[in-house]
Amino acid sequence: MGRMPVNDNRENNHYSCRILKGAGKLMHTDRYKHLLSRLKKLRTTYLPRNFSETGDYTDNELEKTRAYTVLAHAEMEFYFEQIALEIAQKAFKKWEDFHRSSMPLVAMVAYYSGQYLAPPDIHDGNRASENIDEKIKIAYSSYNKKIRASNNGIKEENILSIFLPIGIVIEDIDETLLISLSNFGSKRGTIAHSTKASPLTTPDNAYHDVSVLVSLIDTFDQFLHQYKNQI
Repeated sequence: MGRMPVNDNRENNHYSCRILKGAGKLMHTDRYKHLLSRLKKLRTTYLPRNFSETGDYTDNELEKTRAYTVLAHAEMEFYFEQIALEIAQKAFKKWEDFHRSSMPLVAMVAYYSGQYLAPPDIHDGNRASENIDEKIKIAYSSYNKKIRASNNGIKEENILSIFLPIGIVIEDIDETLLISLSNFGSKRGTIAHSTKASPLTTPDNAYHDVSVLVSLIDTFDQFLHQYKNQI
């Protein structure tokens, strides 16, 4: 089967968040729904039913809040990694099944930091069996491995290294989301490496931080849902 080129219609291929404004009913990914479910579970497990109006909490409540913050961070990290891997897998599968190219596929090849072998010197040489399919598989496998084994956080550098190599441009990611994720990642680091509860980790503050992030992720996920469906 002959390979199908990437559609060069820029209007259709620029998957900007802006296209969501006229996209009709907005949808979310299953990964986002799972994230909401997990965060709700963490809230009921680790935070008090009612927050203190005076800001006074027991040591036990503060220790549980530390756990809530660390685990909420882990759930967000898992969400970002898994939705990105799903997008990459769908793009690679489309190529495998139909030789249909897409922006995520092109981006994975473009961002591959390894070195491909040079073309063979003769038609039946040692590298004659290597073709474009194998090179694409190398790029996809490299991205997959990097996300699963090397990513460690949700700060701005983490988010960009997750999503840029699958064709999402910086303009498609809200700057406020990136800043908020970086701040939360730093706070999580401080909490995870401390040995006692801190006033910065009160239940109401922790819940507010997570709620703000969820509202920002909500919009980004709507974009990711549409981006994935357009592959």
